[in-house]
Amino acid sequence: MSGKKLLTFFILLSLVKCLPAQLMNDSFPGSIGFRGEIPAVHGQIQGLHGAIMDLEAILLDSSGVRRIQQVEVAADGTFELNRVPAGRYLLRLAQAPNEVIAEHLVQIGNIGEPVTMLVPESSREPAAVTVSADQLQHPLSRKGVKMIRKAQSDAAAGDHGKAIYELKQALKEPSAVPYAHSLLGQEYLKTGQFEPALDELEQASNLLPHDAIVHSNLGYALFVKGDAARAEREVRRALALDRNNSAAQRLLKYIQKARQAAPGGFR
Repeated sequence: MSGKKLLTFFILLSLVKCLPAQLMNDSFPGSIGFRGEIPAVHGQIQGLHGAIMDLEAILLDSSGVRRIQQVEVAADGTFELNRVPAGRYLLRLAQAPNEVIAEHLVQIGNIGEPVTMLVPESSREPAAVTVSADQLQHPLSRKGVKMIRKAQSDAAAGDHGKAIYELKQALKEPSAVPYAHSLLGQEYLKTGQFEPALDELEQASNLLPHDAIVHSNLGYALFVKGDAARAEREVRRALALDRNNSAAQRLLKYIQKARQAAPGGFR
């Protein structure tokens, strides 16, 4: 193997390990499944007063980086987490699609011990929601929301095969098509299926042209496939839409480094 190819291999290897962040957020920590796992943890959201609907409880590691589980909150404010190792976590309450209502550090310990969260007073009344032009053009139906949530839950549980199946089913629901293509691209990237990932993300970028994550993931897929020039253009589009996208920032550095190291090896 030539020096240039060897350098490219190591760059790609390091990239898969840490980029992009949005691809890794649904991954489980390596400690999941160790002794001390609690079969079921019951939770209660307090202070809702029926004012906020379509809520999700999202359990992340204590740093707030890795998503462990994502479950729906019932109308009475209750939810259930399954097979969670004892430890300290960040519990986030969110309203679909991505509006964070509240978050709180919680300690999960003994079996049967519930976790609770009190909604801040300022969040108990419905707030105006800002949506993107893409979301206005492709509003999700109630059925579409349910299908996308099911796939996201499977992905958060580490069952990427099932998530891919659910997302393929979601392609049959017209309102869910753009988001299913985007999430399918992510799942294919996570499982190393770069050809189908590229196809799904190409379609997603056409349907959701203002989605920074879609362009960042498309850039990643293009880079892995060897089209660094176009990959850089997509990542720059992502950063133009969201300059604080840390995954896109890191990816751009890797692409530029690879192009400088092997100018004849990347287009």
